[in-house]
Amino acid sequence: MSNFFNSNRVLLVAALAGALAAVLLWNKTLLTDVPKLELSRSEIYRRAEAYAKQQGFPADNFSHVVAGSDFTGDGGPMLLYLSQRHGIEEMREKISSHQFRLESWVVRWVRDDLPQFGSQDQLTVVLGFDGVVKSYDRRFPDSLSLGRISQDSAKQIALWFLQQHHKLDTAYHLLTATTDEKPKRTSHTFVWEKKDDAYPDLTFKVEVAVSGALISRYQQTFVPPPAAVAKADRDRAGENAFQFIPQLLNFVLAVYLAIVFLKKYHEGEVGVRSGLVLFLIVLGLGIIYWLNILNVVGAGSSFGNVPRSASRLLLFAFGFIGFGAIAAIAFFGWTVGEADARTMRTERRITAMDALLHRSPFTVEVGQSIVSGVLFGVAAMGGLIVYVFLLQRYAGAWPSRVGSGSFITSFQYFNSTIGVFATIAPCIGFWLFLQGRAAMRLKNNTVAVVLVAIIYVLYTNDGVMLIEPYWLRLLGSLILALALGFFYLRFGLLAVIIAEFSIEVISHTTPLLLSGNSNFIFIGLSDAAVLVGATLFGIAAMTRGQKFEFKGSILPAHVQRISQRARMEEELKIARDVQLSLLPHKDPSVQDFDISGICIPALEVGGDYYDYVALGQRGGVHHGSNKFALAIGDVSGKGVPAAIYMTLVKGVVQSHADFSTSPKEVLVRVNNLIYKTIKRGTFISMIYAVIDLDTRELRYARAGHNPVMMVGRATEENKIAAEAPMPRGMALGLNEGKAFESTLEEASIKLNAGDTLVLYTDGFSEAKDEEGNEFGEAQLLSVLKNHSDKPTSREIIKAICKDVSRFTGLAPQHDDMTMIVIKVK
Repeated sequence: MSNFFNSNRVLLVAALAGALAAVLLWNKTLLTDVPKLELSRSEIYRRAEAYAKQQGFPADNFSHVVAGSDFTGDGGPMLLYLSQRHGIEEMREKISSHQFRLESWVVRWVRDDLPQFGSQDQLTVVLGFDGVVKSYDRRFPDSLSLGRISQDSAKQIALWFLQQHHKLDTAYHLLTATTDEKPKRTSHTFVWEKKDDAYPDLTFKVEVAVSGALISRYQQTFVPPPAAVAKADRDRAGENAFQFIPQLLNFVLAVYLAIVFLKKYHEGEVGVRSGLVLFLIVLGLGIIYWLNILNVVGAGSSFGNVPRSASRLLLFAFGFIGFGAIAAIAFFGWTVGEADARTMRTERRITAMDALLHRSPFTVEVGQSIVSGVLFGVAAMGGLIVYVFLLQRYAGAWPSRVGSGSFITSFQYFNSTIGVFATIAPCIGFWLFLQGRAAMRLKNNTVAVVLVAIIYVLYTNDGVMLIEPYWLRLLGSLILALALGFFYLRFGLLAVIIAEFSIEVISHTTPLLLSGNSNFIFIGLSDAAVLVGATLFGIAAMTRGQKFEFKGSILPAHVQRISQRARMEEELKIARDVQLSLLPHKDPSVQDFDISGICIPALEVGGDYYDYVALGQRGGVHHGSNKFALAIGDVSGKGVPAAIYMTLVKGVVQSHADFSTSPKEVLVRVNNLIYKTIKRGTFISMIYAVIDLDTRELRYARAGHNPVMMVGRATEENKIAAEAPMPRGMALGLNEGKAFESTLEEASIKLNAGDTLVLYTDGFSEAKDEEGNEFGEAQLLSVLKNHSDKPTSREIIKAICKDVSRFTGLAPQHDDMTMIVIKVK
């Protein structure tokens, strides 16, 4: 771990500086934590309910939703006015003391069995975080008769209401009074305003509507001076124009990704397994997040003339589709980006993600990515705070939001953590896919980073810190995006995801931790605990974890098979026909011997070979002094060339077998012809053996092949397993004449009833498991000993093959496996 920090001192120092900047400048810069949530959510509801019942609303008969809201939108001019008049620190104090109630709780009562925006009785009450009611809006069904009263009577009801419930002072004067006649009632609306000596250019307005004899609406507002409104509109001029761009870019990116994916998938260049895992993760997190906030978001949503319960189902369905699109970006971006990274040999940038997707989280790569991502997130957050502080101090920038957007959705634990789904897909789509593609096309990483950073800023639009003028906000987002792009080049994809997640958690949990309310502090701690826990896990993995090495192929098996068939269709057909014609079609029938053979080809056709030769009398059962020959060989290389050489070897052995009963002499003659025929560098290992059926003696010569294995039955209880004598000999085709003959030796074995011999190619002994470990000759000899007491040679072969298959597991077969088993009766 010390090596990591030593090589990344700049990142560590930046994180420490960022943390220090956040501590020193947060209260001087940001308004995201201004609200002091002295009251719990349940207490806010109790106050709103009591207020509603005082106005005659039957709250017990309705469903309710409680949501938090920050001060945004049209409140911009007010924030500009206050920041210019007081500065950020004094403005924070006035908002915190509730002198200006800019943030609010929203409590809404509706009937689940009636259309939300139809003609029904419903109520919305807005309260400040101190519990003081800011607005009251009751909607009556059109069919409800409330009676008619005069404007003067309605005014007296409104004044009594203001004095009784809101202590309206005499400084207010009536600004407007309007009347709305409806079929079954008359509604009167009154607006009062006043000026304050402390804020002579600020207008405080109060609006009250009376329907029949009931209060239907109450609202208090602050009206900033026209100059502040005009400046705020100028500073935010580009914001509305850019609102559609994120949705457009989302659509364009998804379509482009899908096109590239389909093209590469059709060409057999991408796999889908890891992408599907990411798709399910992102979609699952999105659904959990949506369910977490659905009740709050659905409070103000409606789909035509349908009840609220049905609207929530429709809202969930649309959310499912939307999050499915985000998950699709993660899927397409990963599958294509992964293939591009491996093609460009930049796999190190996705190694940590590979480790997670292959269920190896406790690895050094994952640990380094987590730690570096958290450090970058802290450094970036501090940098953003310094950026905003300097802009507010020297460039006239002002905050465009009070409170945190997290207040509207953060009433459940781990809410920011669940929202990580919104981080994964953009990081994959932009940094892995777009930046990788741009670098591949432009041949320049720096240009690619700048290009993708610009697109990323248009995609995110708002940025982390909401300040005005809008172009300064975009500039800050661009600086952050550039830093993320270069950070990705150095630390990889998982580190960028963790970095953005860290920024998200810090910006959303800090307001909760500073809220002063125990409920929200615990909610903030739940998200912070996840970030701290991830950091500790990263340190542990970095300290004790193992290096991760990607093994295997990204392509699914069916794509590999399709690609392989496309490349080798003709060769496979030829090789298949050759092998079928060369290999024996059935086991031989030999007096006093049970002999079986098998050849299991690898995925690519190879050159393993085995054969039987009846010397002196071909075919049938052999008696008397007849001799029986066996051959097993392995041609170097694979594919069609090896299969063709195998054809040559079979013909040469068959043509020279009757020349002599000496295995050495036969192999010398075979080598003379093979050497003249095959390409230099190609060779054939072989064992050629002759069994004297009368004397039960096996004589053999070994041309560079694996040794013969045998099990001799010394007693029933004590079987002896060992390698048979291993005579010297070089492979066929390496030397033309005397050097080959001088090194080649013969050996003989006297066979007894119950003995078992095995001739095999290295496909058995070199079979590998998923970790790359070889089966080995010692283990093969042990397996032979365990199974030599089976009644037939065929059953022995099946048992050996089963043990080898169990050892290799899911690892692909990399070589042909050929074996002859001789069991003496």
